Amino acid sequence: MIALLFIIFGLASAQPVHAASTAALGVQPIQSTYQRDKNVTYFDLLLKAGQVTPVQVKLTNSSNSAIKVNVQATTATSSNSGIVDYTGGSNTSDRTLQHKMGTALKGASSVTVPPKGSKTYSATLTMPSTSFSGVMVGGLVFTPANQATATSGKLGVVNKYAYTVAVLARNSSTILAPKLEIGTITSGRIKQVNQIQAQVRNTTAAFANHIEAITTIKTPSGKTKTLRLADAQMAPNSKLYQTLALGTKVKADDYQVNTTAYWGKSSTGAYADGHGNHYQYRTNTSKTVKITQTQAAKLTKAAAKVHNGMPKSYIIAIVVGVVLLLLIIFLLIVIFMRRKQSSQKLADLEKQVADLKNKSDK
Repeated sequence: MIALLFIIFGLASAQPVHAASTAALGVQPIQSTYQRDKNVTYFDLLLKAGQVTPVQVKLTNSSNSAIKVNVQATTATSSNSGIVDYTGGSNTSDRTLQHKMGTALKGASSVTVPPKGSKTYSATLTMPSTSFSGVMVGGLVFTPANQATATSGKLGVVNKYAYTVAVLARNSSTILAPKLEIGTITSGRIKQVNQIQAQVRNTTAAFANHIEAITTIKTPSGKTKTLRLADAQMAPNSKLYQTLALGTKVKADDYQVNTTAYWGKSSTGAYADGHGNHYQYRTNTSKTVKITQTQAAKLTKAAAKVHNGMPKSYIIAIVVGVVLLLLIIFLLIVIFMRRKQSSQKLADLEKQVADLKNKSDK
């Protein structure tokens, strides 16, 4: 498991987060002359259409050995927990995304930092040939290669670290108003869990801040399940999913699903969420999700297989392996006992010969 330690978290409240004190690698963005806000430590560049500019980061090494660092340019996405992921490792981008930072930003895939020294990493950012509204967002991810494997906890989790520097680029300082939409609402087995998931989409090239998303499902038994995501943020042209588990025994029926998303938190907002918060914008979708008898049986069977343990073929293989191991142990014991008996017989025979010799000497 890679624990990513972000240099930049969020946008308006971006703050550096440093790796553990044992980390020898240091990462420091070198401010560009095209920096829009000189007071932030991430890149926020105001550029012309088609403009090409370097994006540079100073890497330092406090150890006595050289450090090879792998570098990746990424396009920002959104996680289901409502966090902008500058590594691009969460959900895929929304289909409305036109300009990808991971494509526009190019540089060497690795760099070596000398011991007790520093190295400047330089990538090249090429803006789209035509001017666009909004902001293009991504990052540069710096991961030390050949990290010493360190485990923690009873589960033996492997701890590794990386640094991510956010990179924003735009043609205008005008901030677009974000627009959210409720996308597909589907049922199925996702990540080994039977669930219904509702898609929330940010369809604009702007950050969506202070989002609240609420999904409610009315089950065939009449019970209501609710999932609420509060104070979330989404990357431009990205999506996230609200998922509610159906349990191991899925009933075939119609499930009533209602998803509401609020954003643009404001004390003067026209939309109240029922929790004392007001927002400037709101969107809502209601849908009936039908689970057929065939689908329900398939989902229930899959859940039972996991719930009851490993697949039958795995169990048979383990049993055969255990039996073979026991047979080997048994054979070793038999061989050992026979050798022991043979050794004892030989010792008895030698004793008898010695006794006879003693008698003859007398």
